[in-house]
Amino acid sequence: WHMRKAWQELLFADADLDKASQHHPVCKLRVLLASLSGVSRCTYRIRYASKTKQAEEDRATFQALAGLDSKKQKMMDLLQQIPDHSAS
Repeated sequence: WHMRKAWQELLFADADLDKASQHHPVCKLRVLLASLSGVSRCTYRIRYASKTKQAEEDRATFQALAGLDSKKQKMMDLLQQIPDHSAS
């Protein structure tokens, strides 16, 4: 439900999801999900010249998504807007 609501502008021609049964779908949810199958999350670790144990532990890491085009980026941006209910 949350994904459908987040992607309503991609799934339906007009954004009124409450009346979705009266609207013509632009795309199916499973097609959108399948298009994300080529996306991967990569974790990068920055290497420093220092070889001390502390330098190894303090190495900075960051994550990036690979395989995104503009449509997939839009899909991911919309998903990021879904509130996290896991803490409640």
